[in-house]
Amino acid sequence: FSVSAAPNREPVEGERMQLFIDGEAHGEPQATGQWSLTNVFRGQHELTVTLLDSSGKALATSNAVTVYVFRPSSKFK
Repeated sequence: FSVSAAPNREPVEGERMQLFIDGEAHGEPQATGQWSLTNVFRGQHELTVTLLDSSGKALATSNAVTVYVFRPSSKFK
């Protein structure tokens, strides 16, 4: 999963991005806009990203993106 703050926007030192899955923070805030998601349960999930300043204050939050996780079953009938 990856995001960018805005086209042609230069990052400001100290800013971080926090990923939220279903309203819950996922991992620590980070400078890059790329996340590897593992062990996400099956079903519908809403992802948002909040841009934080160097003190942790929210500057902006993305619109929610809805994703659906389908995991293959190892059981064969």
